[in-house]
Parts: sequence; C-alpha cells; structure tokens
Amino acid sequence: MKSNKPNVILIVADCLRAKEFYCPDGKKPQTPFLDRLSKSSYVYRRAIAPSTWTLPSCASIFTGLLPTEHKLNFANSKLRSRIPTLAEVMKENGYKTVCFSGQPLINYENGLARGFDELYNFYEPVDLPFKKNVLDIKKLKFPRQNLFNILKFILRVSKNEGNFLKNLINIYVYYNKSVLGFFVRDKGARKIINSIINWIESWQYLEDKPFFLYIHLMETHEMYFPFISYNLLYSILNIKRTIKYLKTIRITHFTSRNLIENYYFDEDIIKYLKNLYKREIEYLDRKLGTFYKFLRSQGLEKETIFIITADHGQQLYEHKALGHAMRFYNVNLHIPLIIKLPGNESNIIDRFVSLKDLPKTITDYLCFNNKIPGYSFLPDKINSYPSFVLSETIADPVFDIKIRDKDIANELWGIDYDIIKKNMYGGLSVYHDRFHYIMLTNGRIEVYDFENDYNERNNLEMELPRSIRIMIEREFIKLKIANMLRKSLSVSSMKS
Repeated sequence: MKSNKPNVILIVADCLRAKEFYCPDGKKPQTPFLDRLSKSSYVYRRAIAPSTWTLPSCASIFTGLLPTEHKLNFANSKLRSRIPTLAEVMKENGYKTVCFSGQPLINYENGLARGFDELYNFYEPVDLPFKKNVLDIKKLKFPRQNLFNILKFILRVSKNEGNFLKNLINIYVYYNKSVLGFFVRDKGARKIINSIINWIESWQYLEDKPFFLYIHLMETHEMYFPFISYNLLYSILNIKRTIKYLKTIRITHFTSRNLIENYYFDEDIIKYLKNLYKREIEYLDRKLGTFYKFLRSQGLEKETIFIITADHGQQLYEHKALGHAMRFYNVNLHIPLIIKLPGNESNIIDRFVSLKDLPKTITDYLCFNNKIPGYSFLPDKINSYPSFVLSETIADPVFDIKIRDKDIANELWGIDYDIIKKNMYGGLSVYHDRFHYIMLTNGRIEVYDFENDYNERNNLEMELPRSIRIMIEREFIKLKIANMLRKSLSVSSMKS
C-alpha cells in the first residue's frame, strides 16, 4: 500500500535564465510543455538565484542558507556535517531520496549529495578513440606562445611518446569534443530522463513509500554545440555564421578570461549564440514533456509535487561577457520557477523570492517539523515574506580553481597576477521594491530599475533605503572578509 504523502520531483536546469520567457530579445523559445504546465501551477515570475554559479547556489537550495552561511563556495569547500540538507530532511520523514545529475558538483565529497539514498551521475569525460600506447593529453602543458609554437610542441610530444598518429587523433578529438562538441549527441537529458523512467517503473513494484527526486540537467549550460543532433540542420543552413561562431568560441571558451579581456563580436555571432541557447531550451522542453507524460500515464501526476527551476541564469554577451561566474545582472540571477502541486491550483506570483527558501517552502507544504531555515513563499504565506532578496558570491570560482590546479592553469597564461587579484572580487545583489542593487567588494555600486530597465543599461546610482541597508550591512561585511581571505590564499598559492 502506497503512502498518502505526495512524491516530490525537483528539476534544476543549469543556466536556465528567466529572460527568455518573460523579457525575451526577439522571438521567445517554443516551449509548449512549460506553457501548459504553467497554466495549472504556481508561477513565480521574480524568482532569484542565491548565487551566480552552481556550487553555492545549489548548496543554498539544499540548506536554506546564504553562501556566507553554508560556506560551500569553492571547489575545495565541504558542507559542514551539522548543516541539515533537504535530502536528509526528506529521508527522515519517510521518503526515498534519489539524485540524477549531469552536474559533477553534486557529489558526496563536498556534502551536496548527503542524504540521498542513491546518486546517479551522468557526466562523462571525453572518450578518446585510442587508450593504449598514447600520451596523457590531460597532463600536457602547452607553451605560453603563439599558435605556431603550440603546433610545434604538439608534433614534438606526439612523436616522442607513444604512437604519433594515435596521439594526433586523440588530441584532435579531445579538444574538438570538449570545446566544440563535434561528436556529442546531447548533454544528457535524454539519457537521464530514460533512466528516471526506468527507476520509477521499478520503484512502483518495490517501494511502499514516496520518493524525492532531485534532477540536475545541463542542456542550457555552455558550451552550445553547433553540431549536436538537434542543432545539426540549423547549423548547416547557417554555415557561414556557424564557422564564425566556432572561430570565436575557440578564443573565449566561456571562462573568466572574458571578464578581463575585451572581445568584440559582431551581431551575427551574438544572434547565432542566442539561437543555439534557445534551441537547447526547446530540446529540454521536449524531454521534460516526455517525462511528465510518463508520470501522467502511471497515475503519478496527481500525487506528485513537480518543480522546475534553475540554479542561476546565463550571460550571452550582455554586458560584454559570456558565461555566468561573476556577474550579478538579471540575466544571471533572474530564473524561472514553476511549482505544480498535486491539485490544479494556479497563480502568478509577481514578487521577488529567493530560491534559497525553496526547501522551507517544500517542507512547509508537507507540514514537516524540521530544522530547515528560511521563509515559505507558498501563496498563503507570501504576504509575510521578506521585502528584499539577496544573492552572494565570494570570489570568482574559475580564477580560484585554475590558479590552484597546476594542470589546468594554462588557461590564465599571459595574465598578470595583479590583474587576476584585482578581478577576484565578490559581490552582493539586493532586489527590493522594483530596484536591483549590486554591491561589489571592489567598491563598485550599481542600481537598476527592474521593471523599466530589465537589461540594466542605466545605472541610477542611488542608495538602498536606510532600513534595508542596516539589515544587510553585516552580510556585506562577512562577504568582504571572506573575499579578502580567499583572494590572499589564492594569489599566494599561485605564486608558490
């Protein structure tokens, strides 16, 4: 006999920004499933991510804490054992807890996967065609010189270690597949959704308790592959723009380098990039629609809480940057949030809410007496929700990991240590009333009108209201101290 508790499915699409749905540039993506789901769900049109990148943001989604509180902010961070996670709370209350993830940062080592009975990883390293009698490509340290000297280096090492021809083929496959995706079929959604369907079919015969599924999908995360299966025809029909895009992407690599160095792309490249991103959303919509159709066919639709959101957004050359790591603009923090409850309750909530309060909202609906902090933003509690929402990032994560890992530090070659240190700033974002305030640890302050200047082109240079400023001063001081400590440790590590 099955439990009368509802199942909970929480789907996080990495880098899925709300702009495409609510404030699109040009044509909105074709998302028939999400459109239908929204009509029978609670749609939060002003949901805000807790941080600008995955690790701290997901830690907030799992704990109900801000990044300065849970302190899971860098690749070598670990969640403290005394901090309860959403999965642990669900498990304590009789749920089977399972995680299906295409995101390598969801793991037991850093504590994010703590509380899951089962963890299924779907991220895969590049599968090279030759594995024997070849050099280890990942350990190659290319010279800090021009392309001609790099090619000479590749020819020399390929000749001196292992089979020359196999080495050249492996190098070609490795860099094309990991950067441009010539041989990639998709980023995992198809495989993940099929695995979940198989798991649920088995669960129905073996389990007598409800399940909590956390699903992390990577379709809308960079890179955006021109020759992935569902982009192939589009890319061939736009072959000139495809070639220009491939040349450009080889330069920027969607890393923190482009936060320092200025890249000027023509409108064709930007338009093509945004179209690839929209096609990822459309593909994701089809896979989610397939999954939901299966739930309905199994009679699970009316006994399941179904949530779709994102860990953060994405910049597609807005504000002259690609990627997301250290930018606090709407495109990077404003995310979709759809909550489908077992009934057909629906409403549009047009008020700022933080995704860090999602675990409190879920457990509040389930009437759990637990230790998850935060505020519920269920419609009947929304009037008691705080008047402001915070997002935090301590310091740039890509700089941090690359200067600590000697094997991949080559990406920062040619950039002066002092420049890197200057750009390892942290930031605090505050959404209040209709305004968006950005305060960076390097002293810069920006203020934008969320309603009338969504693309944030006009810095109003106004102060936070005194009542709000006093409340967040302590949080900003904590962030500045953490940023200074991390910057000092990172740069000293880089010089050693």
